Amino acid sequence: MTDMPRLSTPDRLVQRMARANGLDLTEETRRGRITADDVSEVIQSCSRCAAKAGCKSWLAVHETPVATTPGFCRNKPRFDGLRTG
Repeated sequence: MTDMPRLSTPDRLVQRMARANGLDLTEETRRGRITADDVSEVIQSCSRCAAKAGCKSWLAVHETPVATTPGFCRNKPRFDGLRTG
């Protein structure tokens, strides 16, 4: 059995926020809507965010696609743009 690398907290939060927005970042990259560098920038932005506890709490109750990314999210413009664009 191969050990899967552990994702950092920002990696996990970004993936969860993407899912809450009805997005699959791997698929968005494959389709050319974003690049791997874009995903890295989103993760870096998340890593500098002071609202991780609030984000985790919000994500705990928003597992299904939402109409908009929460205002506290540093990546709101990117997620909203991908979801609507």
